[in-house]
Amino acid sequence: MNTLTAESGTRKVLLLIEDDLVDREVVHRLLEDEYEILDAPRGSLGLEFVRTRDIDCVLLDNRLPDAEGLELLAEIEDEPSPPAVVMMTGEGDEVLAVRALKGGAQDYLVKGSISRESLDRAIASAIERNSLSRKVRIQQEELRKFARTVARDLRAPLRRLSTLCRHFARVHEQAIDEEADDTLQLVVTDAERLMHLVDDLMRYSEVGSADLNLETVALADVVQTVVSTHREAVDAAKAQLNVGSLPVILGQENAIYLLMNNLVTNAIEFAGDEPLEIGISCEAEGAWWKIVVRDNGRGIPESMLETIFEPLHRGRLGGSGLGLATSRKVVEQHGGKIWCESTLGSGSTFSVMLPATMEAHD
Repeated sequence: MNTLTAESGTRKVLLLIEDDLVDREVVHRLLEDEYEILDAPRGSLGLEFVRTRDIDCVLLDNRLPDAEGLELLAEIEDEPSPPAVVMMTGEGDEVLAVRALKGGAQDYLVKGSISRESLDRAIASAIERNSLSRKVRIQQEELRKFARTVARDLRAPLRRLSTLCRHFARVHEQAIDEEADDTLQLVVTDAERLMHLVDDLMRYSEVGSADLNLETVALADVVQTVVSTHREAVDAAKAQLNVGSLPVILGQENAIYLLMNNLVTNAIEFAGDEPLEIGISCEAEGAWWKIVVRDNGRGIPESMLETIFEPLHRGRLGGSGLGLATSRKVVEQHGGKIWCESTLGSGSTFSVMLPATMEAHD
């Protein structure tokens, strides 16, 4: 078998990254009449093929002389248009299988149990799923570009409208009556609300648009920044904040800030008649951090608890309907989950579970 060239043709191209000669021969015997097969006994050569050839599917061994399969999988997935990948290993390992699938592989096979039918089925299914994923990624990027364009085109005239109305009211303060002044203030309020909606739409569309690069994040510093940013609103609501001991967690700092910002401002926005109290705490639960933000505000009807995280949900008065939807996107991007418990008139408790270790994230 030639590791550098393969028979040309219109058949689908299969890249076999496998250092064991016997295993390569088995795959060739089963599939060479159906696929054009490129052999790469080393990970570096396999990556070169991915970057220079049009590959439909990669059969990737988990253990290679110069690389671990999962590490190579991550490099393949970093390519602009990664091919489908089926991970192969000498023995069944459920943890490895889960990590491979989370890492971008479309399927996972144990070498000792492969047959022509199982290989054919896995490869065909992987190629189809990868093609669908690629189309989805393209559509998502097109939507993000559209959202950025719309946001840019809307912000300027809305800001200009708000500024002009304020200027008109100030310059002609003595000439206009109370009704006209109220109308101008209503226009300003609506323009600012629409600007906030545009900003929220942008934030929602951008979450998950880039790879998640984990870093250590001091949760206490994030919360302090959120409170400082909204100090005027906190003071206006006469809110009492009770912040417990908060740990250093793994995450993407900007995304974690967005999450905590949404949860805290949500509590402020939906304060009840009683003096507002907001509690923020975090505790370890096994391999997870459980972050809790509770308030004594208006609360949420039980019938709405399943829908408040949906985009543009406006079950409660006010708000853009995107803050909690964005929060859910951030949490899910980190491999966690978020939920709410609430009693109407007595406040709400938002709970977030985030992986505490790199292994848990995997």
